[in-house]
Amino acid sequence: MIVKSIKDNVITWKLHSNNNQKNNIIVEFDFLCEKNKIWLNNCMVVEDYRGKGIGKFIIAEAIKEFKKIYISSAQKHEHKFMKIKNDTRYIEDREGECFVRSLLNNELIHKEWYINPFI
Repeated sequence: MIVKSIKDNVITWKLHSNNNQKNNIIVEFDFLCEKNKIWLNNCMVVEDYRGKGIGKFIIAEAIKEFKKIYISSAQKHEHKFMKIKNDTRYIEDREGECFVRSLLNNELIHKEWYINPFI
């Protein structure tokens, strides 16, 4: 079961192992609400659970709920310059890049949803 919470402009979805024990988070995704759009803001899947489709499942469920999930193509320095509260939408590592490519290649997200929010 996905546990959902909201704080300020961030919606957090967590998936726990072992009957929702708080110290057993295996997946945590944050979505940033910014200018009437829902953005993937941060995602974490515990290493032992990667490559099993859990991240894609979370994105698919989020799209069912929010209709669209935007992913930023902007660089980290662009996000830091804009100083938007709780903004960590930039892709920081190769795993993040691979995840986004997988979402695009599997057509879970549309190309039009992978945009630079500052242009």
